Amino acid sequence: MILNCMYHLMSLTLNRGNKLLSISDIQSWMITLKLQLNSNKIELLVLASSYFSMHFNGFQLQIDNSLISPSETHGVLFDQHMNMETLVAGIRKASYFHIRNIKSLNSMFTHDALISLVNASITSRLDYCNSLLLGLSDKLVERLQLIQNIAARIITGYRKYDHIISIFKELHWLSVIKRIKFKTLVITYKTSHGQAPIYLTELLHKKANTRTLRLSGELILVVSKYKLQLYGLKAFGVAAPTLGNKLPSHIRNYKSLNVF
Repeated sequence: MILNCMYHLMSLTLNRGNKLLSISDIQSWMITLKLQLNSNKIELLVLASSYFSMHFNGFQLQIDNSLISPSETHGVLFDQHMNMETLVAGIRKASYFHIRNIKSLNSMFTHDALISLVNASITSRLDYCNSLLLGLSDKLVERLQLIQNIAARIITGYRKYDHIISIFKELHWLSVIKRIKFKTLVITYKTSHGQAPIYLTELLHKKANTRTLRLSGELILVVSKYKLQLYGLKAFGVAAPTLGNKLPSHIRNYKSLNVF
């Protein structure tokens, strides 16, 4: 937790030359709290387009006697170009490892046990932080969808060429892209109803109460303005209200998360 906080604080020093917070300030803050800044455990990630990232070639951050070079990935495998290819590759690698093991042993499990095993080892990986995958390219979505299709067939015993939609209906599963949108909408609901951390609530704003909105009681969210098409559409302040405003008004206005 502390290291993650320090990572976000240090990222402020790289704001296009505007030094908002220095490393010495961070060290002083930690000393006050009787903490030690361990330079061996600090990671640096420069988020930029492939063109702009060339300007950071050879860049290093000095902390005490250590020089820290930018990493290609961080945390849930954020890559420096934010296309999520590294994250998807990691999900596929881990999922196929478990798929091979489950296939070799599936005759030993009951149906319910097989569902639990697949959910724990495969579905959980597809769902983990999957709201970050909103706006993922069709190619990468297909790669994740193939994993889910295989998992569904392992549970049901259907063959490779059996229609996958009917299998999903039988299992009451949503497809990968729908699961991503569902997770995003849940976070959007929590944020717009004051049930999310402040760093998210600050990104969403309700549309001004015009006479029409007051009469209808509708909750409409403001879509933030953006400049970069590639990154802007994926930003929470853009993607969340865009998805949320598409829901029917009676769903948007539910007072309970469980009902929503």
